[in-house]
Amino acid sequence: MAARGQPKTGGRQKGTPNKVTADVRALAQDYGKEAIEKLAKLMADGESEQVQLAAARELLDRGYGKPTQVLGSDPEVPLLDRNFKVEFISAEDAYKAMLNGPATT
Repeated sequence: MAARGQPKTGGRQKGTPNKVTADVRALAQDYGKEAIEKLAKLMADGESEQVQLAAARELLDRGYGKPTQVLGSDPEVPLLDRNFKVEFISAEDAYKAMLNGPATT
């Protein structure tokens, strides 16, 4: 540890990833396709709606990113166009969408 007023010396350079973290990430990425397929199967065939919803949320978060959270707003300005359609699709179609991106209509 550097003394007060002294520059820090040693350690990793700023921006250099931790080697253990990089190794674990690389190992986990080997299971990416299998994990997505499992999520798609759970979304379609899960034993409960809770499991199906959790799997759908995970797929959406990975495919499109987690939704933003509005912390405050002007009540006179609409937040979003809330007209959207939800439809259940097969695990195969969900997997294709994950690989190819969303279908355009």
